Amino acid sequence: MTEEQDFVTRARGLEPINLTLEPGSVITIIAQLQLALRHPGNRGRSADNARRIARTLQDILAQQDPEIGRYLEKGWHECWDVPTGGPRRG
Repeated sequence: MTEEQDFVTRARGLEPINLTLEPGSVITIIAQLQLALRHPGNRGRSADNARRIARTLQDILAQQDPEIGRYLEKGWHECWDVPTGGPRRG
């Protein structure tokens, strides 16, 4: 068994983790996942899982406040990017 296989097997055997998070913390997590998932090299099962988690969290917030959900949706779309003063792409 490889180290990676051992890690996956061990992780699957752990108990679920229940968290209570402030909405602002959830928004921060979503934004950071959106940024990471925009990287062209971030592909595969791990990225798919992170995207599913971020979308689930976004849906939970949108149920409480649809406007927050619409705002967070913009983070998935390049047309809403805000220049930061860094190097320009393309």
